This record gives sequence, structure tokens and C-alpha cells, in this order.
Amino acid sequence: MADYRYFRIGKFLACLDQSIVDAVKYAGLGYERHKLRSIGASRSVGRAVIKAVVRDRLGLLNASELVELPAFGHVGLQVHGGCKLFDFDRREVIKVFTPETSSQDAVVEISASKQASEVPAAPRFIAEDPDLAWYREEFICGMHATDAGFRGGAEILDFYPDVEKCLLDLVACSPPRRIAANIHFERLADLAFRSHWMSAGLDAQKIEEISEYVRRLRDWLANQSAPEKLQLVLTHGDFSLVNAISTDGGLRFIDWEGIAPGGLYSDVFNFVFVERYYDRASDNFRNEMSEFIQGYRKASQERFPELREAAETDLVFARRQYYLERLSLLLDREVSSNLCKVVCNSIALFRDFDRESGDGNV
Repeated sequence: MADYRYFRIGKFLACLDQSIVDAVKYAGLGYERHKLRSIGASRSVGRAVIKAVVRDRLGLLNASELVELPAFGHVGLQVHGGCKLFDFDRREVIKVFTPETSSQDAVVEISASKQASEVPAAPRFIAEDPDLAWYREEFICGMHATDAGFRGGAEILDFYPDVEKCLLDLVACSPPRRIAANIHFERLADLAFRSHWMSAGLDAQKIEEISEYVRRLRDWLANQSAPEKLQLVLTHGDFSLVNAISTDGGLRFIDWEGIAPGGLYSDVFNFVFVERYYDRASDNFRNEMSEFIQGYRKASQERFPELREAAETDLVFARRQYYLERLSLLLDREVSSNLCKVVCNSIALFRDFDRESGDGNV
């Protein structure tokens, strides 16, 4: 089967195997502009799509500017281990893995996506083709939760009921796993990332600072009076309003590629900490977070009596477990100067919050 040709526009891909009429229609200048906004694309991306199609028709594009993919979508977006292609007509998202992605990693992600599709607030899993290394899921259309018109002010309290229900439904998708605490923490944020990052030519001092914080964080967790066996549940991995779409039926959460076993509170902490990371949290952030987590703790104990041990975990320990799980996910991504900046800023945020809470610093 012939591959479809795409033109790179920043982190987006524009399919050139379509008519100029389709380009205008789906580039955000017509009645379906909101669909492009659903994937975080701006009007400028829409205009760039049209220009790319015109240049292609005039024969002005070079082969080096193009990406070939064995699946069709009007617009693509480069994501973890591949590209997501958005077919607006069929209301489908097609995830295509890059040739460098191991078959084992692809199978794990496909399995995780199938599990996530059991959550009502997640996209439905439609189909997969393991031989061609891609899968299809539902395209969720609506207003992206970070759009200026989505909320008034920086409050996130209005969304807590939707968030709590989604997370509890996610926990229900898979039986909890019990694992020795030391094994879990050793697997997280493998310090082998140092040599990989060094070879990429990033700031050596920053890499050492990141490495030292991860080492001290793991040591702190290992030395606490934590349960010998941790209870891990299914987690989204990057659960936040950054990955939420507002629809007529309520919030829907996207980008489940990072789904993995983690702490009961990991997604909750990520939801609120990302708001602080992007300076959208209210002045009453810590109190709101505390109330939200206490409510989630009570709800999880009522719905899952078998997780009482995990629900009663000391919240300082649970929060720092989240720190390590979050850093582990970030350090596993493709190396870039921007990723290094995100990791350093995240560590600074964690330290600030520990200091404000009077918990001491790692």
C-alpha cells in the first residue's frame, strides 16, 4: 500500500494527499475550525497547511521536507513513539508507530489503549493492525481545556467531580498490583538516562542536578516506613487539563499512551500540579488540592475496599512517589533541550511545594 505524504509544520504534520478544498476546510478557516482546536492547533497552523498544499501542487516542496506514513489523516501530530493522524471525516485518530519503536513497546501501548477505552471519559478503541504497527481510536471533538474561553479564572474546582469519577473508573479497569517497594522505585527514573542525555549534548551540570535529585528522591522513598508491598493501580501518566477536551457530554481525557501501574494518588497529584506548573492554579491552591485529595481518598475507600491500604498511605510519601513516577515518564521521552527545561522546572516546583508544606527538602 502506498504511503501518504505529510509536510512538517512544527510539531504538526499536514497531509498533502488531499485536495486544496479539503485543506481549506480542515485547516481551521471554515465551519470545522473547532476540530483543529481540539488537537491544540492554532489558526497559524491552519494557514501553514494551506500554503504547504499549494507549494506541493506547484512542485516547490523538497523530498527532504516530507514524511511518509502508511495511513491517512487530514492533520498529524508527532507524539510518543510515532504520529497521531486525525481523520475528521471518519471521526478517528490513527496512531502510527515509527520504525524505531520496538514491537514490544507497541504491543504494550495498544494494550493500554484498549484498557483506557473502558473508561467512559476516554476515547473508544476502534481497531488495530499489529502487522502494520498502528491502531485506531475515536476522535473527540470539542473545546480544548486550555483554551481561554473554556473557563473563567484559574479555578479548577468545578471539574473535580468529573475528574474523580474518571480516575475511579480507570482504577476499576484492572486489578491492583502488589509489588515490593524497593523494586518499584529502582525501576523508576533509571539513572542510565545520564549517558543518553550527555551524548545528546545537553547541559552537563543540569543533567547532574537532575540525576542527584532523582537519586536522593529514590533514597528517601526507600528509607521511609512504607509498606513492604506497594499497591499499584492503573494510571494515565499525564492526567491534566492539558489532555482534556470539553464536550457536550462533559470532560473527555485524551493521550493515554503513558498509561502504566502507579500510585493511587499519582494522577490526582499530576492533575493539580500541572495547573500550578502553568501558573493557572488559584491562590488557594494548597487548600483546594488537599480537599480534592481527601475527597478522592474517601471515594476510593468506599468503592474499592481492597485498596484501603493504598488509600491510607501517608500523603507526603504518596506525593513524593508521584514526583518519581512523573520524572520517570519525562526522562523516558526523546531527549531535547525543551524536555530538559521541563524536568528542571518540575523539580523546582516539587521542591517549592515541599518547602511551603514544611516537609523538608529532598
